[in-house]
Amino acid sequence: MDKRRDKTRVGTKKASAVDIPDLLIDALKHPGTGQLAARDCLLMCLLLDHGLRVGEVAILQKSHINLATRLLTFDRPKVSKEDQLHLLTDDTYAAALAYLPTIPEDQESLFDLAVSSIQERVRVIGRAVGIPNLSPHDCRHNFSDRAARNGATLDALMQAGGWTNYQTPLGYLKRRAIANDGIKL
Repeated sequence: MDKRRDKTRVGTKKASAVDIPDLLIDALKHPGTGQLAARDCLLMCLLLDHGLRVGEVAILQKSHINLATRLLTFDRPKVSKEDQLHLLTDDTYAAALAYLPTIPEDQESLFDLAVSSIQERVRVIGRAVGIPNLSPHDCRHNFSDRAARNGATLDALMQAGGWTNYQTPLGYLKRRAIANDGIKL
């Protein structure tokens, strides 16, 4: 069936996701990037801790983050889901507290960056911590795998990641060196 489909992708797709070692996640979420540090911290938290797609991040507005309730409300246009809610992780909440006051009052967009600019920022941050060719989608893979390793059910993972079928998040999970690692009887 895949061979019969029309090719719609422009460019090339990586053969596999770039591995993000657990010990570098904190460095990715706290890049030392000077004036851009607060922005980049929130950006990376949304990608790594919430599994947002790069297009979802690009359309976020300041009003989508409610600091009082610690909720992020956002749309997932790719799968036609509106007003999805995520409880902010501690890191994301701290990053939002630091970044939101720096946004000009007349700017509605959370980041005011195009998809390609977000992709480039993630590449730059990845290189800075020793992960070449890092992409926002690699962060989504990492989010899925960490959530599964920490006990997320497939249903919970599907809802959090905004997937509409079970095959997609399953494909994001890393193979274990020991097949029954994590199985508790």
